[in-house]
Amino acid sequence: MQGGILLVDDDADLVELYEMYLTMHGHAVTVAHDGMHALELLADGWVPDVCLLDVRMPDIDGFDLVRMVRARGLRFPICLYTAYDTDEAVRTASELDVQDLMFKPSPPSVVLARLELAMAATEAAASAPAASAPPAN
Repeated sequence: MQGGILLVDDDADLVELYEMYLTMHGHAVTVAHDGMHALELLADGWVPDVCLLDVRMPDIDGFDLVRMVRARGLRFPICLYTAYDTDEAVRTASELDVQDLMFKPSPPSVVLARLELAMAATEAAASAPAASAPPAN
């Protein structure tokens, strides 16, 4: 299994809504209802195209999960989302290697647009020619 969207959230109703909407719009969605399950999926060698990650979960919070994923050398776009619109959440997200921070509830159309934007930005960066050094005189 390669690619697709990894959706990590412990809110079953929200997961169902986003999974259905994203699937209807042509995306393969893999769901993990907690951080441990997400780590298990990633440990099996699967790399998603993008991850939509809830910040507040009971076992491993989203911020810690980002740190763990990045410490393992995994580089894919991660979009955090949370119901807690606080200065601390914004500050912590800005310190992490994530592409976006959204606030719940976000309409599925907005989530889709932001995930697709994160994927497109990553693809563009990967296909851009490497910067070359100026010619030596």
